Formats: sequence, C-alpha cells, structure tokens
Amino acid sequence: MNLAHNKSRLGQNLKGWSKNFVPNQNFVVSKYEDLISQLKSCKQTPEIAQIHGYFVKTGLDQNPFNLSKLLASSVHNIQYAASIFEHIQNPNLFMFNTMLRGYSISDDPKQAFGVFNNLRARGLLLDQFSYITTLKAVRVIMNRLLFLAK
Repeated sequence: MNLAHNKSRLGQNLKGWSKNFVPNQNFVVSKYEDLISQLKSCKQTPEIAQIHGYFVKTGLDQNPFNLSKLLASSVHNIQYAASIFEHIQNPNLFMFNTMLRGYSISDDPKQAFGVFNNLRARGLLLDQFSYITTLKAVRVIMNRLLFLAK
C-alpha cells in the first residue's frame, strides 16, 4: 500500500474514536487492538505521528504499553523516537532497550552509551538485550573506525 492510502485508512479509523463517542466495552477493545495493529504496520513517520497525536489527544499516551509500541514503531527514525522517549516520565526496561536498538542501527550509535548509562543510573536491572544492543553499537563504531583507518 502507498503512503496516501495508509494515511487515508488511518485517518478514517481514528475518526471512529471521537471523545464524544461512548461505545460498549467489546467495541473499545476491538478498536484499540486495531489501532495497535495499525501502529505495528506503520512504516512511515507521518503515519506513526498521526497515531502518536491521537494517543496524546485521548490520553492513551499515559499507558506504558502504548508508549512501548509507539517507540518500537518509530525506532527507524531515531530522532522521532528520542523525542518521544525524552517525554516519558518513567521509562521501563523495554523502552530503554528499544532506544538502545534504535541507536545501534542509527547514524549516531555513540548515543547508545548515554542511554545505557541512563538506564544503569536509574537502577533498573539490565537484561541480555541491554548488553547485546550496546555491544552492537560498539561494533558499528569499531567497524567505522577500522574502515577509516584503511
């Protein structure tokens, strides 16, 4: 599907979520699942930003699960993901690991070290993904240095 078609489909789905609309519980769960599913399929930042805006407008941005999905969807535009991340009051380990992964595949993998240090400073228990993605950032930096040395 092209971007214009996706934006149109996304806009139509978001219109059904008006604040004045009071659906039954099954409808809400179904629409919520549709929204999360659409977020997973978004590949372009404008599509992600549209859902992000909807999250903010409706208060869904207060849910850590939603923020985690939003970060994971936007990790290929690390500047956008970072702008989301810096506004999260209490990021969880998954969110930190998502940012580590994003920086490890970005043009500026050194930023992963700041995220890693921030994660450690918060006293969260690191897992294998925290170390693996940080080591990937080290590998990218080392490969670039080796390439420049040739």
